[in-house]
Amino acid sequence: MRQSASEAKTLLVKAGRGVGVPIGLLEDLAPSALWLQACGRNGLDQALAAIQCLDEGRALPEFVEVPSMRPVHSEQTKQLSSVYLLVALGDRLQLGGFDQQRTASFHAVDCPELVAAALVLLHRELKISGCLTVRAEASVFISEPRGGGISVLRSSVAGQELGTRGSLDVSVDRVHDFDREGDTVLDGDAERLALERSWQEGLVVAAETVEGLQHYASRLLVPESDQSLRFGAGAGIIDSD
Repeated sequence: MRQSASEAKTLLVKAGRGVGVPIGLLEDLAPSALWLQACGRNGLDQALAAIQCLDEGRALPEFVEVPSMRPVHSEQTKQLSSVYLLVALGDRLQLGGFDQQRTASFHAVDCPELVAAALVLLHRELKISGCLTVRAEASVFISEPRGGGISVLRSSVAGQELGTRGSLDVSVDRVHDFDREGDTVLDGDAERLALERSWQEGLVVAAETVEGLQHYASRLLVPESDQSLRFGAGAGIIDSD
């Protein structure tokens, strides 16, 4: 089924509020999820999975402190919430907190691509001089210096095996020396075409994903009763209501 970006964002925000996620965090999550969805990477499915992880207690609803570049692991039985992590890392990126030639590594992230998308979009918007590389499981997200463009690859990097479930590695380098051997999933031209199509025709979203988001959004509804009507719920029945 198809939905406009504004409809999808509204539903996503309501779903997040239904499990208690602060509105500010959802405003940061939504652009990442919608961009991934427009580019054919099921961003709304991932957002739904992240919301479900929080609701079921599989991910912790708290920010991760990242004062150093040492690997950050979640608790053995818990995951790092991408909803909270993308905000923490976005703040760090804006403050210039990523050192050149060093990598920040995170493990057991529930939906790493949500974080990767948020960071490359922010990096491009800020027109930062260094090149940002984010490895999210089997995909590599790259934002060129000074807003030069975003690309997504599926590859191995310098002999490293990608694909570790829940892995996320973030680095900012002065020069872009990434080995581009492998599949280019998204480049500047493909992104422009995908975004134009989504603006003109709406986003293609699986019915099951919409139903899942509606399930959580429905928690914001109040039961129909005389008391709820007295406190302003529902529509009025006369013009003066």
